[in-house]
Amino acid sequence: MEQTGNSMRAEKLLLVLIMVGLLMLTGVLPAEATSIYSIDFDGEVGYTEYKDVSLSNIISVTVKTKSSVASVTINGESAQEHGGGYWVLYDVSLKPGDNTLQVVTEGEKKGDSSTETRHVYYLDDNIPGSKYIISDFSIAKGRLELFGGAFKLELPDKHVVLHNDQVATDQKVNFSVTKPHFKPSPGITYMSNIFSFTASASNRGCSLTAGPTLTLSYEPAVSQTEAHLLTVLRMEPYYSVGMGFPVGIARNLGGVVDTEAQTITVPLPRDAFGHYVVVKMTGDFRDFYRQDGKQSRVAWSRPYVLTLWAKGVMSPLEKYPDGTPVPSGYFGLLAQDNDEMPITRKEMASVLVKALHLPLVSPKDVLINPTYSDLQGVPVYDCILIETATRFGLFSGIPGKSGGLEFRPDAFVTRQQAAAILSRAAEAELADPFTAKIIIKRYFESDYEKMDDWAYPYVLAALQQGLMQVPEPGSFYPDKSFSRAEAARVAYILLKRNNYL
Repeated sequence: MEQTGNSMRAEKLLLVLIMVGLLMLTGVLPAEATSIYSIDFDGEVGYTEYKDVSLSNIISVTVKTKSSVASVTINGESAQEHGGGYWVLYDVSLKPGDNTLQVVTEGEKKGDSSTETRHVYYLDDNIPGSKYIISDFSIAKGRLELFGGAFKLELPDKHVVLHNDQVATDQKVNFSVTKPHFKPSPGITYMSNIFSFTASASNRGCSLTAGPTLTLSYEPAVSQTEAHLLTVLRMEPYYSVGMGFPVGIARNLGGVVDTEAQTITVPLPRDAFGHYVVVKMTGDFRDFYRQDGKQSRVAWSRPYVLTLWAKGVMSPLEKYPDGTPVPSGYFGLLAQDNDEMPITRKEMASVLVKALHLPLVSPKDVLINPTYSDLQGVPVYDCILIETATRFGLFSGIPGKSGGLEFRPDAFVTRQQAAAILSRAAEAELADPFTAKIIIKRYFESDYEKMDDWAYPYVLAALQQGLMQVPEPGSFYPDKSFSRAEAARVAYILLKRNNYL
């Protein structure tokens, strides 16, 4: 029996050898199939040690084959050969969550192929190193919600990227998340990651066809009583975020806080590209406390001023009108004689434009076709604020000796002038001059005659709107200067009325 078994095994072996020989003679023996040595991807944003997790929605996939192949496809898309058995497919899009990569290699001969499947998980979250890229804004359909909902951008449909006011040839837009490191100043605390929003076309000269609205999430460790101190800082896209948001470079945009959603929303101009971060402004100023043993004249304005300072609507005064530096730790609400510091026309324009969230005119409007003839030497940004306030009807200018209009930026605003400016800002309905004068005369018998005739309707409207206060019964003091503290109170009222706080 054992001999018979050995005989049968020998016969089977002989039969196999004969079949192999026949196949070799007919040329149909399968060649060794090409196989994949490795599959890697590069999200270009860190966490590269985790080969199955990407922090970017766009990746490059690299395939290394063991032997020479004719082609490599990844999910049906042809990869480019780079020599040495390396094949690369660029700009592979991922959806949030799990993504399947099916890699197929084809050899020189028919049937000489290999297939391998790889899973890549796109982690769409508010994590430093995260990145999101869109080819153009048509993908957004009016709204982008990225990084786990921490970054939201609302913008009109059919939005395009402009470069120097022309449609950019490259419409790609990049979004990313960075961890902040260096504090801008001791009184500023970062309350979010840094969110960058840049155009691939260029870091300079790019804008949008309309200004979008930005909503950012902030850390939950902020109480409702401190929410008014939250604001959004912005830096131009050509600055590096590696050194944080330095004071003097970063611009304070303010923002409307939703304490339940723990978000802050701010409207952006057309040139919205840049870097953004939520911060909490923590500070105080000596103006509000006793001066020479006496109660400060501006102590009442502290809640208004601190809120406007946090929101970037008002800034500390650097110098008094005579050039003397304002002492360290002071906001500049008190003059050198400890009386209330008057506000200039330039600062009044700045405060109201920011408080009302008015869209700024372009620098070209200021440089090419300015309204006023006396703004030489005034910084361009201040000129933009003045021009914006004028074009929105808050200021009308003063006839100059040469025939043109003058703004007189350093002149103090009088109380009757403030009444006119604030009534326009509130879009208040005006009484006719005759009726207004009768009413004003009844309440301000001691000095109504000191008012200019044009001022009566504005003074009445400002008082009815609660925008101005009466210094003492029977007197309005129309020619007295309007103070910085009073301007802070009014700006705060306008912010609240328009739901900007």
